[in-house]
Amino acid sequence: MNNYTPHFCEITNDKLYFIRSRKKVLLKEIIMLTADINYTSIHLLCGKVLLIPRTIKIFEDLLSEYAFIRTHRAYLVNELHLKAY
Repeated sequence: MNNYTPHFCEITNDKLYFIRSRKKVLLKEIIMLTADINYTSIHLLCGKVLLIPRTIKIFEDLLSEYAFIRTHRAYLVNELHLKAY
């Protein structure tokens, strides 16, 4: 019996759904993602930070269709929360 899923998260109804932990995060609540080697920190509007054991490249590919911009090799920013450039 193989319970392997190729993706650890998916986007449904504008929510980022983490399959194993069963957490859901609204995309509009994500301010930015920061990289630290093989981990990604997801910074939320409420001040929480989620630490995910995946590279930021995976999130860049996953969120490319949405309002996220790779501004630096370590930052992926939500355009909706960008005030100035």
